[in-house]
Amino acid sequence: DWSSDVCSSDLAQPEAPTGNWRVTGIMSSGPERYVILLVQPQPNARSILRYLPVGDRLPDGRTIERITGDTVHLRRGDQVSVLRLYSPGQG
Repeated sequence: DWSSDVCSSDLAQPEAPTGNWRVTGIMSSGPERYVILLVQPQPNARSILRYLPVGDRLPDGRTIERITGDTVHLRRGDQVSVLRLYSPGQG
């Protein structure tokens, strides 16, 4: 049961990008949307899932500004990027 590992406050401050991590999806719970982050702190370690709401930061320091159906809008300073999670025609 990985649910005990899920806490957005764990990433309220940017973590040093140690280990591997990747955005794996978007989840909705009522009106709220979350970025699903998969973190593997060390090689051969058990992966950890995190649910990050708008305003939280990814381990690389980018802030989640907006989450839409299949995109995540990120900001680091003046730089804005859009992460598209699903290819057209997929999912």
